[in-house]
Amino acid sequence: MEEVKLYFFGPAEELLLTGKRLQGLLVEYQNEDETAIACKFIANEGGITDKVKALGVDVQYVGEQISSLIKEGYTPMVW
Repeated sequence: MEEVKLYFFGPAEELLLTGKRLQGLLVEYQNEDETAIACKFIANEGGITDKVKALGVDVQYVGEQISSLIKEGYTPMVW
């Protein structure tokens, strides 16, 4: 893939806090001078915003961003 944008939503945000393998993959992504983004609404609702930020993940409202990226031709991969 030429360009990847990494967004965390819902249960993936919780998994990011405990999943050592996922944290390792996040570090690899960050080593490419990329910034992962987590959904602010979900992080706030779960009370985990500060913990997610501590991992170097930017926490933002992402609805409009995702919509714009799809319009630009990005293909979402959700699992």
